[in-house]
Amino acid sequence: METADLRLWSPRLWGAHLCLLVVLAGTVMLGYWQWHVSRDHRSDQVDSLVHEQPRSLTEVIGHDDSLLAKDQGRPVTITGTWLDDATLFVQQDGGGYWVITPIAVGAATDPAIYVVRGASPTTTAPRVSGTTTVVGWLEPDWQDSTAPATGLPHDVLPRLQLSLAAPHVRQDLFNAYAVVADKEGAWTVGVVNDGTTGLTPVPSPTVPHADATTGLRNLLYAIEWWLFGCLAIYIWWRWTQDQLHPQPASEQAQDEVVPSEP
Repeated sequence: METADLRLWSPRLWGAHLCLLVVLAGTVMLGYWQWHVSRDHRSDQVDSLVHEQPRSLTEVIGHDDSLLAKDQGRPVTITGTWLDDATLFVQQDGGGYWVITPIAVGAATDPAIYVVRGASPTTTAPRVSGTTTVVGWLEPDWQDSTAPATGLPHDVLPRLQLSLAAPHVRQDLFNAYAVVADKEGAWTVGVVNDGTTGLTPVPSPTVPHADATTGLRNLLYAIEWWLFGCLAIYIWWRWTQDQLHPQPASEQAQDEVVPSEP
């Protein structure tokens, strides 16, 4: 058969091209679907962690421990004593201040954790005292080695960094802080959150991290489908090359010759 005029886009090869397009469309869409399912699984787990029943602060982190990535953004209950004399204000880039007050977890001399009670347009906030129970989202300490801003009042911080807040407190601090959370309808814990009166709520800066294995199977399925697409391209390319550059009959016959036994 004469093949000298056969080109890649010759009608004779249209069927192979069409098959490739169909296979690629299928593998790409199925891969994207599995990738999307993987992301949904991770998003669902994060959402469940944010809205899960709060646990006691000391069940999640000890005052000498570092906050694990999997516990960032988790809701916890903090029961203790307000230390109003250590109230500070954290300057915000968009204007206004976060109002942060430590709660001694237990008696007034026990280790404390700073709590973001809310935001205020000025460096004033209602005083708090006595015992309290609040629910807050745990956040990691901001590790920043840059020099603190100068020229600020003694009770104003340029950022919420515990090393800057520590000199204002007599006792040890937890290596994390908490942002007071609004009460969820599904939460069964008794929540007072009395330190938020007159302040604007502050959303949690971070969300929990999903487990590394969450959605992994679907992600691997997505990669598998895309690899099938790559294999289809390779098969199509090899087949079209064989059609465009067929092996001469003499070479085919030579290749088929089986050497005789001596």
